[in-house]
Amino acid sequence: MTSSPPSVALLGATGFISKPLLTTFTTAAAAATEVKDVVFDDKASLVAALGGVDSLVSAMSMAGDVSTVKKTIVDAAVVAGVRVYGLSPPPSLFSRVDADGDIVHQHPMFAAKQHHFEYAEALVLKVVAVFASLIMRLRFVFGSMCNRHLVPRWRWNAAIGSDEPAGLGPRGLTHRSATPTQNNVHATSALRRKIRRRLSTQQMRFVFTPKEVAWREYEEKRKDIPDLGPLLGPLMAEDCFDHKENQNETINPGETAFAWRRIEGYAKEAVGSWDEDVYKKPGSTSGWWNRGECGGWGKG
Repeated sequence: MTSSPPSVALLGATGFISKPLLTTFTTAAAAATEVKDVVFDDKASLVAALGGVDSLVSAMSMAGDVSTVKKTIVDAAVVAGVRVYGLSPPPSLFSRVDADGDIVHQHPMFAAKQHHFEYAEALVLKVVAVFASLIMRLRFVFGSMCNRHLVPRWRWNAAIGSDEPAGLGPRGLTHRSATPTQNNVHATSALRRKIRRRLSTQQMRFVFTPKEVAWREYEEKRKDIPDLGPLLGPLMAEDCFDHKENQNETINPGETAFAWRRIEGYAKEAVGSWDEDVYKKPGSTSGWWNRGECGGWGKG
């Protein structure tokens, strides 16, 4: 007796995170692929769409209220009889290190993600998640609630956080081999659009933001939101996320690797005004310290 292949649903298939997943799933599909429109915060709509689905892979972003939208999704999956709930593995979604309890990690957005995982795990579903280092912590040390980047003491290999440049994560980024010329999942934007048009039962319209508009919006927001978020649009417009073999050259023109810097130099760039935001610890002659509004960091 041969068993039929499982039915897998990809939630949020038109989003940026799920595009490579969509390409992989549709290429490997043993049967026809169906496109369904759902209302993410409507439980009945989700239950109807998930009927007969064995595994649900959620590539939903954290837009909206995670305590309601994401909860509605997992509750609907249980009602529909879904057996496996998969949380997609992009680094921006989950990271164990951000649930550690350090002040740097106590950000409400990351806490909400961790709570959602624990809620889903407590249900009858089998929950599968990949805990990877956050993009923000891996490359930029994403900061805190007070709109300031922090440089914590090094504790995790996957984060930039050492008082000395010894973190294994950023060290790996300095080598060309950290940017492979081939990936298991490779899909250009044009290919993804072609697949969506082929699978969709409705006429699809794509709305694009001109690159110059994206940069202008970033410049307008950067003073109030200095974190990476507003920069993602322009980076996408520059095609920095298409997994091409020249992506390092795209992000760092003229460089074969990410620039290797001491933390002191990085902090000057990330924090902003060095004189206003940090000062030497009283009685210390060997380093700089944050004033402590966001938990403090430094050496000496």
